[in-house]
Amino acid sequence: MRHLSFVCFLSCFEIAGCNAAQIDAKVTPTQATAQPSKSLNIQINAQVEESPKPEANQIAEGRYWLGGTGQALEVQGEYFRYETEGGTQPWRSLSELQAVKTEVVFDGKLYWCLSTMQPKSEAATCSKEGWVTQESSSIPVESSGEPSRKINLNLGIYNVGSTYIQIAAKGDRQCLHIFSMRGWRVGSITPDDQREGVYRVQGWDNIRLSQPDPETLLIDAVAYQANHQFSQEIDENLQQCLDSDAPFERTGQGRT
Repeated sequence: MRHLSFVCFLSCFEIAGCNAAQIDAKVTPTQATAQPSKSLNIQINAQVEESPKPEANQIAEGRYWLGGTGQALEVQGEYFRYETEGGTQPWRSLSELQAVKTEVVFDGKLYWCLSTMQPKSEAATCSKEGWVTQESSSIPVESSGEPSRKINLNLGIYNVGSTYIQIAAKGDRQCLHIFSMRGWRVGSITPDDQREGVYRVQGWDNIRLSQPDPETLLIDAVAYQANHQFSQEIDENLQQCLDSDAPFERTGQGRT
């Protein structure tokens, strides 16, 4: 009887052991798959490292110009600086510039174009669309028609550095006031006889005025950018020009 009991006990132990082995066999693969293998980690890391990183700033290095002035803007790496008539200014963070196009940047006031992209054959000025020539900013007049006599210039203040231009209107008449610390000039504006969208200022021989875009006033290839913070108060000389029906021109020393 004791021998039979021992056999039964041994059989039960073997069965329990088999069941435990079966349970372990079932649990172990599940636990193994719960953790990613090293090879899988390597593949994931490789994919992350090989993914291209977006460029923080797409502004190309080089010199940028306004056109028609001696001013320049130089970009090197993550910094830029201005070069003015007064000399070279300190380096500043490139984050202050906005990339408008591949070859155009905006510093919050003016548009600057990459110097290597400037047309070589004729005078040009920088705008938000890139380099603009006097020819491309004007529309030729058809031989069968006459240029429009209406003046379509945006009113307000424009400037390049410390030189400012004000365009004011009274009815269909428009006058220009240009001023700096050195002097001022006021003149009536008339349409050019040869090209639509191009204008002349009384007393300014061989100088033409046009507006390639709402924020840019082009005067003989020099681009003046709109300045919305400057006071647009009309002074006495400009008001006299607006009140007159005849060609008007007046100049003076010092700022009015």
